[in-house]
Amino acid sequence: MFCSVANRRRVLAGLLLMSLCIISCGIETFAYLYPPRRDYENSNLDDESKRYCRFITADSSNDPQYFKGTEIYYRIYEKESDCTADISMISTKNDNNPSGVVEYILGTKKYALLGRDTSPSGSRPLIGRAASDQTVRFRLQDYGGDPAGFTLNGTPWGIPYRSSDIIGNKMFNSSTIHSSDSDVFPSSSPSTSYFFVNFYAASYGYDKNFRTLYSSAAHLGYIKLNK
Repeated sequence: MFCSVANRRRVLAGLLLMSLCIISCGIETFAYLYPPRRDYENSNLDDESKRYCRFITADSSNDPQYFKGTEIYYRIYEKESDCTADISMISTKNDNNPSGVVEYILGTKKYALLGRDTSPSGSRPLIGRAASDQTVRFRLQDYGGDPAGFTLNGTPWGIPYRSSDIIGNKMFNSSTIHSSDSDVFPSSSPSTSYFFVNFYAASYGYDKNFRTLYSSAAHLGYIKLNK
């Protein structure tokens, strides 16, 4: 059955009104953040000299209107198989919902924000926005002439600190890590030799309505921490 002339006019009027609304109101812009990229693959080895993480931020790729800097998230595991199981689950989430994976990491998996000794407690983001990409390297324990600490573009940049929720010594000293700590995934059969500290990095910012934005997560590897 053919539409009547009146019906066709109503349809055309509706389409015209929709078009005018789109033109006058505009369509909400979706802000996208590019993630950092891992630059080192051997953080989980037994060789103590290689137990560090290194990655490159995505400052030059991200729109400064939305991008505010880069964050690092971590969780301490008492058992290696628990650590690798979570890595697998987070990887699947990262593939299926990249823009929501950081909320999953922080909320469901209870990861904490990595800090440093020279930053105000809990301040965000850890690494502020710069004009060009930055190379970030960090290790948790001293090894020979390579001390625990950050370097930013090769320059010493403070010491990694645990979550602002941790009371007392915030360095990654195995003697001060306890199963009940908020940044620890406890196990009934923990390793007697190591803790396993897993890390992710993401670009951080917020949109024009001040809603928090995250990129997908870059897995930085996990570090064996001697007990």
